Amino acid sequence: MHSISILCTVFAICAVLLPAFGSSSVVSNCPAGATCPISGSSTATSITSTTTGKTTENNNNEHNFLKEKPKDLQTCQRKSADFDKCIVNAYQNIFSTWKQGIDGVPHSTPIDPLFVQEFEVIEDRENITPITVKINNITVTGLSEAKVKSVNFKDNEYDFKMTYLVPKVRLNGHYTAKGNVLLLKIDTSDEMFMEIRKRIIKIKL
Repeated sequence: MHSISILCTVFAICAVLLPAFGSSSVVSNCPAGATCPISGSSTATSITSTTTGKTTENNNNEHNFLKEKPKDLQTCQRKSADFDKCIVNAYQNIFSTWKQGIDGVPHSTPIDPLFVQEFEVIEDRENITPITVKINNITVTGLSEAKVKSVNFKDNEYDFKMTYLVPKVRLNGHYTAKGNVLLLKIDTSDEMFMEIRKRIIKIKL
């Protein structure tokens, strides 16, 4: 029901984390089923729902910075004629080569599997189906197979847009849902999984 909003949040988290070489609070080699926080936060909204991703910092609040640009990170010149093609290739390379994190950087974030502590989907209260869904301890697999179709940004306006084709993404986690669907009251909690296939996702930050 909320698969598109959920997937948009996952990709928004990726888009925020991957280009940034600032703070990172990642639990490396996190076992399946454990709570594995990542740094950063993102919110994606649509006409009828709001999806908010929530993350936490490490207990020791340590921050790790890259002293040098990773050797496999492609550099694109903003004024070059092939900039659009270059930036698409650069992001595609990130999905392909940073699947387990940045090589040589132990605290970098793996993107496949990607661990998200929590996010929340809140359906518009004025909608006919007001409902809140919270998902915790999420493991996302399949992001490394995403195909980047386009990347656009305006550096003077901090406007970023990206379009992906996703062959298949699977989410595992624990959900809690409360609200109403027509006359039916919803109040449930359980383990869940979701598979999303062949979706074109557009992200705007």
